[in-house]
Amino acid sequence: MEQRTAALRQLSSRLLRLQDTERRRIARELHDSLGQCLVGLKLNVDMLRQSPGREELWSEAERLMQQSISEVPDAFLPFFIRLQMDAAGFASAARWYVEGFSQRSGAQSDSGCAE
Repeated sequence: MEQRTAALRQLSSRLLRLQDTERRRIARELHDSLGQCLVGLKLNVDMLRQSPGREELWSEAERLMQQSISEVPDAFLPFFIRLQMDAAGFASAARWYVEGFSQRSGAQSDSGCAE
């Protein structure tokens, strides 16, 4: 009984460490990439308030918004896939991932997947 309890404690400890590592990775990605996009977007918006006719700033602001939108799913992708697998199974998670990738990349997915 003590061996089982010790083994469960070790597994629990390992799971907590892995979760912490994954959270740190996600936080780094969000800070490094998404954070920079949002700061750039804020600066562009501030400049656009002063000079709303500057087309290049509008284009850059739109690019930064699109980049920010596309990076959020990538940062949380492992988490979302796991939620999808838990809720609906592997086939559904795989289909969800392929459809999302197709939308983000503009690539066509082969819809001939077996159900």
